[in-house]
Amino acid sequence: MKYLKFIFSILTAFLLTLTIQSCKKDKNSDDSADTTETSTTNESTYKAFTATVNGFAFAADTSLISYSFDSNSNLHVFSAPDGLGNVMKISLATLLVNTHTVDFDNTIVTYQNGTLVFDGANNPQGVVVITSNQNNKISGTYSASLFNFDTATSTNVASGLFNNIPYPN
Repeated sequence: MKYLKFIFSILTAFLLTLTIQSCKKDKNSDDSADTTETSTTNESTYKAFTATVNGFAFAADTSLISYSFDSNSNLHVFSAPDGLGNVMKISLATLLVNTHTVDFDNTIVTYQNGTLVFDGANNPQGVVVITSNQNNKISGTYSASLFNFDTATSTNVASGLFNNIPYPN
């Protein structure tokens, strides 16, 4: 069953990437109706941190996205609040372009809904796929099944996307 969930997560990430790639505007197209395109709407430059959490859209306020390095755990931490009390965090031991399986130590996804924090608990499941790491900006996809011990409830994070999230040298 875990294997099927893992395959489904990889397939979802792959299909999301294909969808994004197919939506790119052809640079040679002669679409005179769209003359307002700027570099801020170009996929290679826009910043985003989104997901679907239990069927509802989550979108971080891009002005609030932050990076920190936790020297105690040696993790790169990307924190993405939405400005409404919800925060998505991805913590990674490495920023290499690769598929990173969610676990207890090296790849951690957490979602905070107000005061409730959902994490991998005793059975972390999910994947973070880093598709690009250039010029100190990271992009990729993620999904995870998370749990809150206090309320004994779970939450599902699907179709996660982070794009051009900056971090320092």
